[in-house]
Amino acid sequence: MANILISFDESYDQVQYNSFIANLKTNKVEFKEFVSTRAPYYFYVEVDSKYTPVFLKYKVAPKGIYRYLLERVKPLQNNEQMLLTRRLSDSAINFEKFVSPNIFIDLKSADYAVVFRYRNKDQLIEMTKDLGIKVFVLGKHREWNLAFSFNKFIRSYVYNDWVLLEKNSPTLFKNPGEFEEELNYKHLIKVKLTNKTIDYPYYENGKYYPLKRIIT
Repeated sequence: MANILISFDESYDQVQYNSFIANLKTNKVEFKEFVSTRAPYYFYVEVDSKYTPVFLKYKVAPKGIYRYLLERVKPLQNNEQMLLTRRLSDSAINFEKFVSPNIFIDLKSADYAVVFRYRNKDQLIEMTKDLGIKVFVLGKHREWNLAFSFNKFIRSYVYNDWVLLEKNSPTLFKNPGEFEEELNYKHLIKVKLTNKTIDYPYYENGKYYPLKRIIT
């Protein structure tokens, strides 16, 4: 069987959708949730096609939509589970909470931001200690270690070809999800930025600050 990308938004309400997701988790079915950055901001589920009959009604994602899908953020704590409860009516002003970590929300009003590759944790310890800055750890994607910073001085520590995406003007990437969408399309491509959480672990002044807790 192959994976299929489907949406329930035209057939079911918020309660039924959340029930489907809960059942998938209970039955240990592997799946991914995405949200479209284009109106009407539908939710999509990627799941093995052998499971689709249990949903009764659904629509297969249209061709070309994958570029505009961002994976849903995962809660870290109990209060975040409530925060990420799906609303009945989605719009351009509220879909962002489902897909954007805090750093990407803050990025919209920032003068500078960058996603870059790095070798290992020792490199992050060194650069944050020398520069006295904060660097967020985004995880591993396409065999790359990825990090994020709002500090432009970090560029003196990073090779030009290790910079994946950069915001160097306050007028860039002002729309919800726009920065991540560009990162996915130009560099991560099929894998996208995954395993996102509202907050990320980070290094600051040479010290590592892990996430407090992960809900599984």
